[in-house]
Amino acid sequence: LEPIQDQIEVLKTPIPKYAGQVRCIIKRYNSGWGGSIYPKYELVLADTMRLLMTGKRRSGNWTGNYLITVDHENLTTKSKGYIGKLRSNFWGSIYNLYD
Repeated sequence: LEPIQDQIEVLKTPIPKYAGQVRCIIKRYNSGWGGSIYPKYELVLADTMRLLMTGKRRSGNWTGNYLITVDHENLTTKSKGYIGKLRSNFWGSIYNLYD
């Protein structure tokens, strides 16, 4: 497998109980035109600050709809690092992940 595909498989695999807790931080960036409306998010490990995945709110949707990828430079559905999309219901109380 390619390194990006390896990253995706690791992120989709549940952590074994014996491994304990994995502490992560979610960073939000509001840069660029429409940044506060369509922010970019990064999930990083708390101890090493290693970047795990990136998400960006997608435009043109009434509900929350986020693109999730491990390719931090190319935030499109066509990138090799595309994991899936996270979508919420109208109230933002239920989220589903689609790959």
